Amino acid sequence: MINRTLNKLIRYWSRDESLSILLALLIVLIFIISPFSYLGFVSSVALTVLFTLILITGVFSVSNNRNFRWPAVIFALLCFVVRCNSLLFFNVYLTRLDYFLSILFFILLSLIIIKRIFFEGDITIHRIQGSIAVYLLIGLIFTYCYLLTFSLVPDSFNLPPIKTNRESMLGAFVYFSFVTLTTTGFGDITPNHQISQSLVLMEALTGQLFPAILIARLVSMEISTRYNKDNQK
Repeated sequence: MINRTLNKLIRYWSRDESLSILLALLIVLIFIISPFSYLGFVSSVALTVLFTLILITGVFSVSNNRNFRWPAVIFALLCFVVRCNSLLFFNVYLTRLDYFLSILFFILLSLIIIKRIFFEGDITIHRIQGSIAVYLLIGLIFTYCYLLTFSLVPDSFNLPPIKTNRESMLGAFVYFSFVTLTTTGFGDITPNHQISQSLVLMEALTGQLFPAILIARLVSMEISTRYNKDNQK
């Protein structure tokens, strides 16, 4: 019974529709939960629940590949355990480890999704939504890069007066990361160190090149596929 249910989940998450669900989870995480990070423990629980769902998504995304299945499960469990312990015990080293593992996880998940997007088969609206999910994941990758940098070098950013607890810092850097990714740049948070300045430049360039190259290419491929199908009728 358990194996049958697990196989059904694996089959579902290997379909293109799962990319749309991942995009929905990321939208909730970034635009609904993160702005309320000042609520403290309540927002931490909500963020952890969503983070866990995204972890599960990542595990099921590679479940068809036996070479990556168990390493993915072990890595997801490690991320989950470190995240929970860092929230419970408020240890700076656990927090930094959590930031580092989050960076690795979001990078790996982005690569997995990109591979699935260009997997054999037609380019669908779900794959285009998957590319948008990767764009949002890039914002989260840099969010945790900024958090890790700020934890190691406290004067690496000029910040407005905010609470310095973990939740408030996460909300502030989610905001800063996506402002940088879209090159909006309001100037209320600024990099103040060579490392943070380099990260900001890297994210700004990525934010310009990714939609222009990958997403635009996918949209044109989807239109071409639909046009060819219409001509065959």
